[in-house]
Amino acid sequence: MFIDDFTKYTSIYFLKSKKEAAGYFQNYKAAVEKFFSDKEKGFKIKAIRTDGGGEYSSGEFQRELKRSGIEWQVTVAYTPQENGVSENSNRVLVERANALIQHAGAPKSYWAEAPQATVYLKNVSLTKGTHGIDATPHQLWFGWKPDIKHLRVWGCTAYCFIHPAKRPNKTWGPRAEKMVFVGYTQTTKQYRLYNPAARRIVISRHVVFHEDTSYFRPRIRRYSYRLRMNRIYLHLHETKLP
Repeated sequence: MFIDDFTKYTSIYFLKSKKEAAGYFQNYKAAVEKFFSDKEKGFKIKAIRTDGGGEYSSGEFQRELKRSGIEWQVTVAYTPQENGVSENSNRVLVERANALIQHAGAPKSYWAEAPQATVYLKNVSLTKGTHGIDATPHQLWFGWKPDIKHLRVWGCTAYCFIHPAKRPNKTWGPRAEKMVFVGYTQTTKQYRLYNPAARRIVISRHVVFHEDTSYFRPRIRRYSYRLRMNRIYLHLHETKLP
């Protein structure tokens, strides 16, 4: 996970092994410098602060830093306060991602999708770490306010439209597939859906959401209001899904 110190804009990557850290950092560095190359000042990464983990002290990672002229600031062992922004973000990220999983009743196999969605929500939300500027990390990074009308409840049931060219039977076949909503894309307003039957991720914008229904729970809680004697009573009951 890479966090810009000024805007607090966060990018997250998932590693199968520590050897992949250098490659992902190269991708992150190239994306950042390409994005800011159109700006007037052409910002570049000047320094990176990490702990003494093996993924950062590897020869490949250090060669990339030297080749790019990036200063490596390593914190002292057992002093996480020296890298407080990253350490605090890691803790908050895990807690929020776990809250998404627990609320939806999702299995632990979704451990990567929940943090990715959490980072997206963090970037479009106000934070205290933007040096007193009343703006989201997304706004400071891209220069415009994010539109949050497309946000949906994580883990809810989603029906993805099937294009006519992909339907086995265009006349009588199904028009949509039942999937689970797992996140957003970083570049466009499209949704990340997971098809448990096919075991694959689908990217689409033609989706119908049932936000009051979790894909993983056999029962859901619904609220109903009843007016009696000029007083409103809230009744909580469970409804078994068909």
